[in-house]
Amino acid sequence: MVETRRLTPNNSLINAKFEGYKLVPFSEEQCLRRTRLPDQGLTIGKIGENHRMGFRELQARIRFSHLAAGYPLSATVGTAFYVDNEYNVMRVLYDTVSRETQLQQVTTLIQPLGGVPNYAEPKSNVPTEPQYPSLLALNNELLVATNGAGDIEVINLERGQVVMSTRYEGDGTEGVSPVPCVLLTAQLVNDTLIRLVVQSRTATRKTEFNIATLDLSLSSDQFKLLHMLRGSEVPVYCQLTPTTHHTNSRLVLGSETSYDTVHPAMNDDVQPEDETVEQDRPLTSAQPPSPPPYQWTQEGEEMTIQFALPAGTPKSAVSCQFAPGHLSLIVRAQDVDISYPFKKLWSTIRADDCTWTIDSNTGVLSLFLVKHDEHTRWPHVFDQDDGVLETMDAAKLDDIMRRLDKFTDGNTPFVQAMQHPVAQDIDEDIDESGQPICFSVYDNATGRVVQHIQSSGREWLCESFHAPQLEHQQRLASVCVKSDVDGQVYAFNDEGSILSPEHVAMFDAFAFVHASKRDSRFVQHDPDFKFVTIVESNRNAYIYYRHGDKRNVESQTLIDVTQGHDVDILGVQLIHDRVLMLLTETELVAVHI
Repeated sequence: MVETRRLTPNNSLINAKFEGYKLVPFSEEQCLRRTRLPDQGLTIGKIGENHRMGFRELQARIRFSHLAAGYPLSATVGTAFYVDNEYNVMRVLYDTVSRETQLQQVTTLIQPLGGVPNYAEPKSNVPTEPQYPSLLALNNELLVATNGAGDIEVINLERGQVVMSTRYEGDGTEGVSPVPCVLLTAQLVNDTLIRLVVQSRTATRKTEFNIATLDLSLSSDQFKLLHMLRGSEVPVYCQLTPTTHHTNSRLVLGSETSYDTVHPAMNDDVQPEDETVEQDRPLTSAQPPSPPPYQWTQEGEEMTIQFALPAGTPKSAVSCQFAPGHLSLIVRAQDVDISYPFKKLWSTIRADDCTWTIDSNTGVLSLFLVKHDEHTRWPHVFDQDDGVLETMDAAKLDDIMRRLDKFTDGNTPFVQAMQHPVAQDIDEDIDESGQPICFSVYDNATGRVVQHIQSSGREWLCESFHAPQLEHQQRLASVCVKSDVDGQVYAFNDEGSILSPEHVAMFDAFAFVHASKRDSRFVQHDPDFKFVTIVESNRNAYIYYRHGDKRNVESQTLIDVTQGHDVDILGVQLIHDRVLMLLTETELVAVHI
């Protein structure tokens, strides 16, 4: 039985009186420190001319942060890591008191041999293109690294030595060994066991990715493939739940698409009821979705809800009453049974001004509600979200697009930073057609889905930074999703066998702000919900503050990271409490928020 939960908003967190953000000047002299990278800086490998890359893979590469989070060495010194041009693992140390940045070379990764030999002609679907090197800190002593070509190494940071090395072989059908991969997440299960998740391209015609969960044994230098999932995109959210003496860790993935388990095979060891579900799934997915029980629209203080009843339904079959915070609707007619006995609404209405009508010829029942606050847009009708989205006509959608164009029009008097060259290659139609995010929880012992967390139509915005504070390290990263113009922040509370989502904060109007940025490469919020950042590909970083007291106006600040130079911003991390570290092609930039 797969447990299903929903992202349920806490209406008390919504700030209906929010007006906007006020730009506050940023003091570079007091709050910013720049440190030049050694030698010629950092150069990221370009994609081969003959390599055909799908949109999903290109999107994952653009959003990949080349600066990896570390754990603080003390109360004042934070750390981060990156891999330089020679595959040296570099540790960044930043002292928040002296505001000095130091670089230490830890070790050198296995260097890839290079491209495919000229005499070899692999098939077009063979994933020969190397991935970016990736790093994941397990604690202050251990670091997991891959060179992007399939070699995985475990590094002891104190000794600067590789204590384990292995090769990732994928699912065995890729036609290349080792298989290029990227680290997604990892955890130290005990003193001798590391659990990590990697993603790699499959050897299929269409773009697909394998998401593999592995156990690495430090005592035997062996690794075990626990399970492998396959889907059409790299998950935007990937976390392992903390392991305790009561429960084993589970894998949590967030994406717009679903994943199939390809290992272990789901045929010999599944229960009969599970086999039935698997056999029925193609038939179920092929059926068209059932229509919503009603349609609704809103304009200012007015809201209209319409139900489709059989033609000829008399008025006497309808019982409808309005209360300031509730709706009571019961319809007893032929072939239809609608029952909303004292259903709590999302917000309050002026009950005396509400009414309803029914067109007996067409069977359309219309409820006309008058909202108490005309400036508040309801995300859904009832307090408990039932997944019925607001119906918008073409004219209203066109009006929304015209408003957004004001922020993205090339004729704006403000100077706009140029887009990243790779970002410009993305098909705008694909890039803008956001789909609802869904979170799935997998049992690491079997690879089966044990829980779905549905977003009720909400789209993905960002997740929290890796938390350098010790009190946050046993928590799953929080997520921010789009709700109308706002950003809703949810935390996942581990209740043993179930994850319970909790609405914990709001970033007012952040969904609208995010939509107005045409070149947002790195988007994350801090674990304490004090600010959210949007970092462009090669120019600015925007900081939007949150105080949580429902003030009408919040502050924002603009940081010129590259000072107009033609260099890319390659990564960003929260290196210490309210201190960001940004990596560019030529320098490290520390920003005190």
